[in-house]
Amino acid sequence: MFARLSNLFTPTKSAANSSRLGNGDQDAAITGTLVGLDGLEEVEIFERASIEFEDSLFVASDVEHDSETAPVEFVATQLRNFAQDDLVRFRWCMKRSDGLHEYGLILDTPQQGQQFRDKVQSMLVETSQEVCRLPVTFTELDHTAPDTQWATVAEQAVLTISQRASDQEAFLSIRAFEGPEGLLYQETLSNDLNLRPSANGDQLSFFGAERDGSGNRRMYAVVFTAVPVPERESFLAKLDETLVEKARRARREAGEGDMYDDDMFDAEDQGEAEEMDWEEAEEHRQTPVKCKPDRVGSDEDVHFGMCAGTDRTYALAGTPQKDRRGGYRTKSVKVYRPNPNSPGGLEQSASIHRSRLAWQGEQFDVAQSLLFDSEEKFVLRPEHDPHSFYLMDIERETVVAKYENDIPMHNVMPSYKGAEKRGTQHLVGHSSRAFFKLDTKVGPRPRQHTLTYASNPQFTCGATTEDEEIVLGNKMGEFRLYDGKPNRDGKYKIAKTLVSGLGDPLTAVTATRDGHWIVGTTDHYLVVLPVKLRDSDKTGFQKSLGKLKPRPYKLSLKNEDWIRYKLTDVCFTPAHFSYGADGEENGIITSTGSMAVIWNFMSVKQGRLDDYKTKVLEDFIMATQVPVDMNQAVVMTMQHSVACERTVSK
Repeated sequence: MFARLSNLFTPTKSAANSSRLGNGDQDAAITGTLVGLDGLEEVEIFERASIEFEDSLFVASDVEHDSETAPVEFVATQLRNFAQDDLVRFRWCMKRSDGLHEYGLILDTPQQGQQFRDKVQSMLVETSQEVCRLPVTFTELDHTAPDTQWATVAEQAVLTISQRASDQEAFLSIRAFEGPEGLLYQETLSNDLNLRPSANGDQLSFFGAERDGSGNRRMYAVVFTAVPVPERESFLAKLDETLVEKARRARREAGEGDMYDDDMFDAEDQGEAEEMDWEEAEEHRQTPVKCKPDRVGSDEDVHFGMCAGTDRTYALAGTPQKDRRGGYRTKSVKVYRPNPNSPGGLEQSASIHRSRLAWQGEQFDVAQSLLFDSEEKFVLRPEHDPHSFYLMDIERETVVAKYENDIPMHNVMPSYKGAEKRGTQHLVGHSSRAFFKLDTKVGPRPRQHTLTYASNPQFTCGATTEDEEIVLGNKMGEFRLYDGKPNRDGKYKIAKTLVSGLGDPLTAVTATRDGHWIVGTTDHYLVVLPVKLRDSDKTGFQKSLGKLKPRPYKLSLKNEDWIRYKLTDVCFTPAHFSYGADGEENGIITSTGSMAVIWNFMSVKQGRLDDYKTKVLEDFIMATQVPVDMNQAVVMTMQHSVACERTVSK
């Protein structure tokens, strides 16, 4: 697999040998494994890499073949979305002349992780210019302790926002005003931090990485009670503007009016919003939230995915793979039906054994599954082979066809919303730089209507509407909207609209049936976009929005809920719309850890973004789905069980 993909990652090579860095920093060596990331595929660049820093770049050298391979150079001004996954794992994107490329680094020790993070963050800040600063008191909260109290880190400190002129990447720094402490905190500025001013504007709280580099998150607050109100308001306005500029990758022009064109989009719903909640939610609201899945033994099966149909739910069960690529070794597909003795409950009625997940005698593990062809078949995309997918006849428990594609498939989806309930034979697939229709009627090579980008937009997710319109999201938080129709050459047409979103990587996207609204999922928040023009029946799928900018609505957990549930992190599962008795979308469903969350969709349309309800379950939630036409029902696959939870409107 790596050999086949090697042409995708030809990183910038340093002209000189890495020994030219000998006069650089003399800290302990930073070593690990350097990989290139292309969608779901991982390309090993250096199995043993040594990292050295010089000025505004860092260089990775091949330890084992230093004389045979040129080092790889990462220039700070091209680096975006630097992120730390845990103590030793890091990701970042590089904007090169041929598009966007993503890289990963797995270091040998947590100490090296802390050293690498500090050096990269400092290097990035040094490439930027100060935008604004404010004197503050810097505090932190150990919200996981039994007695949560704010602790003062520095009574007198300076909060600085800086920004890079080339691409508007922005950074937050907090330094002690005086004394030996110096730099107290440094982070890439993004909506991921869940920045929230207090009601009276005298402090700004956020959730950022632990200062010890543990990979957990902690609540911080900067207090500016001594700062005059006009200066506070000016600072907060500049902070908001900087976040927008970063997401748009463009400066706000002098004399430019409002940053969003609210009057041009059908955003507000003037109807009265019904109150929404989960059934039997109150009795669970004091249950501690599991932020991480249970550790399981090498032979213990857990659920890791599902398909929720009209009257049956199929849960994928298996054991976690122990290698670096992750995934699961699929053991079975468990079949659940409604339990007649428990209204709303589910019970296991059958199990499809691993031996049935095979084609011509060769078994495979499953990365993704979809219901297909009137819910009579599965589409099964195999783990670690993005160039094929299978069809399984559910009743016969037999894989009946294999399809191959010369372009990798990082995701497959129904050709239109609700297509799995009908007899359609079409799917839509995408890689990081292309998307295409898959027609299973034409034989083992089903690809049609392909649109491939010369640059790499780094697509990560996609969805369709009832009219076969397509929305694709990417690593930079952008949404591309397509009408889903081919041109005269038989290729998909280019995007009608590109919307910048809020700048953080999208992990999932969905749309209302009519395509009027889009919801994107990131790890720490959801982003909601209105894309129907107010004075027209057209949407951004059908007509280019040009310079019009719909306002993204950011949905995130309130800080008091982070504290209340003692959350150490949030990682939202793909969001879905829920449906009321009239069949209309009425809620937005997601989960994090063992907690399910529903936002009131009508309230969101009216700008009330904190109108959500939670329900804490006993097991870690792996995925949620809302079967189309199943009113107020949400199917949840947890590590060790499957449940059907219901919402209620009051």
